[in-house]
Amino acid sequence: MTNIDVTAAHCADGGSAAPSVCFVTLGCAKNEVDSAEMTKKVQAAGFLVVDDASEADAVVVNTCSFIQAATEESIDVIFEICGLDNFSSGSAKLIVAGCMPARYGDDLQDELQEAQAFVPCSREDDIVEVLCDVLNVRPQAPSDGFVSPYAASAASYVKISDGCDRFCSFCAIPYIRGRYHSFSYEEIRTAVAERVDAGVREITLIAQDTGRWGEDFESPSTTARLLDGLASEFSDTWFRLMYIEPQGVTDELLDVIAAHGNICSYLDVPLQHASETVLRAMNRRGSAKSHRELIERIRLRVPGITLRTTLIAGFPGETEEDFEEL
Repeated sequence: MTNIDVTAAHCADGGSAAPSVCFVTLGCAKNEVDSAEMTKKVQAAGFLVVDDASEADAVVVNTCSFIQAATEESIDVIFEICGLDNFSSGSAKLIVAGCMPARYGDDLQDELQEAQAFVPCSREDDIVEVLCDVLNVRPQAPSDGFVSPYAASAASYVKISDGCDRFCSFCAIPYIRGRYHSFSYEEIRTAVAERVDAGVREITLIAQDTGRWGEDFESPSTTARLLDGLASEFSDTWFRLMYIEPQGVTDELLDVIAAHGNICSYLDVPLQHASETVLRAMNRRGSAKSHRELIERIRLRVPGITLRTTLIAGFPGETEEDFEEL
């Protein structure tokens, strides 16, 4: 089996007969976070988490379905796993999790009869119950060999929200992940502390739309306040912010980045296009003029900052003039 990214933590076997589970993670960093959280849950329920799908009693494939190529890759990996000896003999079980079940729902059950269960994003907290049902076992006490899934790397991700309300015409995220909702400061702080305690030194805060954090609270807050609080408390930890829409880049946020030496002078701002005509067809705001003004404002308030973006060329209806403007 090649080119499969496995998110797993190792447990000492010690002769235990506990069922073994392998997590295979595809797609973005948000899926990596989801797989790590599922790993924690199954370890706490006494399962052994292994990194070799051919030695597992169950394999959970955390799929990506953001674009067609990602869906095709997920299907290819699923079929590759189904070709392993433990699956061919019928001794192992397949669980398909993540974006594919969320996007395609019941239709997926007819197309992928090789799977014993489907776990959409909204049901990943139930992974222990799903595994117990599929393997016909009960939860046990965790192994003495428990290792945090965050102990294997100096860098890790923390999700600060999920879902999206922007409904860009090219994007399926709102239909896969649901409407936008922020995680509480306490939840995020606990996740950061857990990783720091495991030895993580760099934490990237991620979401579909990081710049909207806190605006849906009863007492609204901001991404700037979140970042300021975390960077102040965990002063020896390096923080990075990803995936922020242009509308979320406020002066307050830029001033917080500039004020903390442990916040990376970096922003990932998806502009997508420059032509107003194309941007409106994308159901997005902005223009070439507003994009330039945004970049100038960012560089003025955070000198030396590194910027990354994504752009779409060839969007349906794009003219030569639109492309030249981009």
